[in-house]
Amino acid sequence: MSMLLSLRITTPSEIATLRASSEMVAEWVTGTDAGDPSLIELDKTWDGLNYLLTDGNERAGEPWCFLLRGGEEIGEYASYDPVRILQPAQVKACSEALASLS
Repeated sequence: MSMLLSLRITTPSEIATLRASSEMVAEWVTGTDAGDPSLIELDKTWDGLNYLLTDGNERAGEPWCFLLRGGEEIGEYASYDPVRILQPAQVKACSEALASLS
């Protein structure tokens, strides 16, 4: 069995719904079609990307740790790790940090 990682663009209203009903989290995570433009499937590459972004430092701070430790844990989902939601300011910080790389 492999650990896979997906990123998904969401709206503030979807986040509010997920916070209000943790049972919806699993459906929200698994209910997205692969062709959905709001979904980015990193598959197994997340581990290598995380290593490159954090220089292998498990204690790397934000924004570099966003793949594994960034954001807020939300809901109960039977997976290796909980679902996490990044706030707009955190996404902006990640974007700016990634844009600074050459």
